[in-house]
Amino acid sequence: MNTASTLGSMHSAPAADASRAVEPAAGWLGPMAALLRRDLRIAARQRIDTLAALVFFVLVASLFPLGVGADAAQLRPLAGGVVWVSALLAALLSMPRLFAHDHADGTLEQLLLSPLPLWLAVLSKVAAHWLTSGLLLVLTSHQDLSLDAEPHLAVDL
Repeated sequence: MNTASTLGSMHSAPAADASRAVEPAAGWLGPMAALLRRDLRIAARQRIDTLAALVFFVLVASLFPLGVGADAAQLRPLAGGVVWVSALLAALLSMPRLFAHDHADGTLEQLLLSPLPLWLAVLSKVAAHWLTSGLLLVLTSHQDLSLDAEPHLAVDL
């Protein structure tokens, strides 16, 4: 009898755990949105980081022809690669702010201790970083890219 009750409780436990795992998922959207808004607000206050990345991108893309030469036939096959490399390097310029401010003020430890899964916190921080840096780089590179290459750059950044 004791074994039957143990087996019965073992079979009912996964169902309870499964229902508990589904329920908080809806409750995670609020904290994720709050974290996203917080990071967007911080990025809006510190616009110099995003501006530095955009200026770097424009400078690298516009100074490259000076180093290679102004021959259009020579620049045309290199143009896509130059835009990609300069956009990716510009995105790397703003990477330190992804977690540096949170580490300095202790928010990172609070995120680790919160009930929000770590991957969702990182996902919201990456989304905020992409909205403030990657999206602006894609919009800035619109002058340099053909329309068929732009969606690929947006996904990769």
